[in-house]
Amino acid sequence: MTTSILIVTFDRDAEFLSYCLRTVAKFASGFQEVVVAAPHGHRGVEFVMSGFPQFRFHRFAETPGKGFLHHMLIKCMADVICGTDTVLHLDSDCWLTGPMTPETYLKDGKIVMLYRSYEQIRKNANHKDPPWNPLQLYWQVASVMATCWTSPYEVMLRHPLCYYRTTYEKLRERIQEIHGIPLHEYIFRCRAEFPTGFAEFTTLGATAWERQMDRYCWVDGKWGHLYQGVVRSGWSHRGIKDDERAEIEKLLA
Repeated sequence: MTTSILIVTFDRDAEFLSYCLRTVAKFASGFQEVVVAAPHGHRGVEFVMSGFPQFRFHRFAETPGKGFLHHMLIKCMADVICGTDTVLHLDSDCWLTGPMTPETYLKDGKIVMLYRSYEQIRKNANHKDPPWNPLQLYWQVASVMATCWTSPYEVMLRHPLCYYRTTYEKLRERIQEIHGIPLHEYIFRCRAEFPTGFAEFTTLGATAWERQMDRYCWVDGKWGHLYQGVVRSGWSHRGIKDDERAEIEKLLA
């Protein structure tokens, strides 16, 4: 089984991307390729990529006014861009803390999919452990609107997320079946402002649950600490913090 790493990014995250790729270069092994996708003309990303000739740079023409939606579309086309059996999604504001292979996120030969029920998320609305994120319920609605599947589980619980290439295919088939239009048209009709009207990973997770349940290894999020792997994440909206920069530099020393 072959696996690619896919990172979809843009200029604002160039510094984060540099650190991310440095840790990938040091710690990741066994992957078919590492692909970084960014819009044409993003000079900061181009500069960063010039230092990593071993990684493939996929440029795309970003649709005006649809920036974040277009990035989610690219992720949903990961099977076409990468061509491997599975794709592991990293965000550019993530970094590796130790050795990582495709097997890091497998159990019994299946991709591990952490989940938490939406019922439990609602129960935790007034508690801090696990953290309450009202956007999780918003993403559920976005997923239902896209697929008409009321999946009981949220899967966007950690970085990275990994899917079989056939999961992307089945999502596109479902959008065509329900809405009568291709995936890109559906996504571009969604609300573009944050929070967006489409949620790529939640919708892919619902597709996995409804169409390929047996292919994935489903693990209750309460055991997530056993499957967190070796990826930490920052928050690109505020930029990289000094303590995060120091942590990564120590890892790379």
